[in-house]
Amino acid sequence: MNKNRQLGFAAAIYSATAVIAVPALAAEPLDLTNPVSLTCETSAVILDAEPFKASQGNVSIEVKLDDTAAPDGLGRWKVTSNGEKHASSFGATAPKSCNPDCPLTQGKDGTIQLWSPKPMALTQISDGETLVLISINKTSLELKASSFRDKQLAALERGECKLAGNDSAEPDNPPASDGNSSPESAKENGRAVEQKQMDAPASSESAIPQTQPDKGGQPEAPKETEDQK
Repeated sequence: MNKNRQLGFAAAIYSATAVIAVPALAAEPLDLTNPVSLTCETSAVILDAEPFKASQGNVSIEVKLDDTAAPDGLGRWKVTSNGEKHASSFGATAPKSCNPDCPLTQGKDGTIQLWSPKPMALTQISDGETLVLISINKTSLELKASSFRDKQLAALERGECKLAGNDSAEPDNPPASDGNSSPESAKENGRAVEQKQMDAPASSESAIPQTQPDKGGQPEAPKETEDQK
C-alpha cells in the first residue's frame, strides 16, 4: 500500500472514531500552581500497524510543575490510568518509556507539551525508539497527540480532558458507535481522503518535532497535521 493510500485510510479511521463532542472553553486557563489530575476521553489510531488499530476510551494523567513560582516553566507528568480497551492510546505505551514520570514543557502559545521519553527532534530518535508528544490547550483542555517510531509518524490521538472529579466526566468506557466507523464506511471515506491526498499531498514534515529549540532549550512542538485539525 503506497503512502497516499495509507494516509487516506488512516484519516478515514481517525475521523470515524473521533470524539464528536466539542470541548467547552474553561472559565480560565488551567492553573498549574498545584498538581493537576485530568481525565481525557480520546480516540486513537496506530498507523504503522497492518491493519490500522483504532480505539476509544479514557486516559487519566497527572501534571505538575517543577517550580510553582514559574507558571510557564518545566514540569513532569505521568499516566495514572488507561481504559482497558484503549490499547491504541499513548496511555498504554508512554509509561514504559519514562519512569516514574515524564518531562513537561510549555509552548510559546501557552499549550502544555507532554513528552515521552524526553523532548527531542525527529532526527534524534534512535532505531526502534518511540517518541510521543501530547499537546493540551490550557483553556479548552483539548488534547492532541502524535507518536513517531523509526522517525516516521506512527500514531495519532485526540480528545478532550476534564479535571478529575468533575461531575460531568464520562465513565471509563468507549463511546457508543454512531455507525460511521464500520469497515465499509471507513473504506469509502478512505477513498475520498486518498484522492484528496493525491491531488495535494501533505508534507509529513509539518507533523514532526522541529530542530529549532523552544523556550528552555527544548525542541519546538510539531505543527498540526491535516489529520489532526
